[in-house]
Amino acid sequence: MPALALDPQPGDRVWDSCAAPGSKTTQLSAMMDDRGVVVGNDNNLGRLSSLRHNAERLGVTNLVVTKQDGRNYSLKPFDFDSFDRAIVDAPCSCEGTIRKNPTTLEEWTLEHVHSVAAVQKGILSRAVQATKPGGTVVYSTCTFAPEENEAVVDHVLETEDCEVVDLDCPLDSVSGVTEWEDDSYDPSVERTHRIYPHLNDTGGFYCAKLEVTA
Repeated sequence: MPALALDPQPGDRVWDSCAAPGSKTTQLSAMMDDRGVVVGNDNNLGRLSSLRHNAERLGVTNLVVTKQDGRNYSLKPFDFDSFDRAIVDAPCSCEGTIRKNPTTLEEWTLEHVHSVAAVQKGILSRAVQATKPGGTVVYSTCTFAPEENEAVVDHVLETEDCEVVDLDCPLDSVSGVTEWEDDSYDPSVERTHRIYPHLNDTGGFYCAKLEVTA
């Protein structure tokens, strides 16, 4: 779903900020007819091995693999200074995977939710900064926690030059929440999508589409 929402075109420069093990990255490349460039980044060397293996297995040739912390990602190695599109399928508390990974529930803590939300805000902020005006950034997680979803988007709307835009969700979904506990979020987060297991017989997911405005 995140790749469909991003809608990359042949010839684009695309950043997959949390790419490993590579299902999204290879999907992006296929949608681009293996033209342009997909920069697949991850900060975990072991997971990058899986990314490279999957790209080679599927014959992807327009992929550049990098190992950096997405929160302070540098474009210095490249001959361009911005991406056309970026995707942040962020590390999260994985609440939406409990159907297949019951241990996720046993290991869940609110402290982890808050700590990973700080990382998510940093990566999404950098994605907006690294994408050209008019470009698209897609943010997604496999969790239900508003602290990791709408709150992250709300933070970036306040601190970066971007706005939420509509996306054509291919699954049954509900709108993003604008309030959670004592917090209120920008009304535009209602245009983001929550995917629940009981609606599609799937795992849980969240997806937001942003347009960079400056």
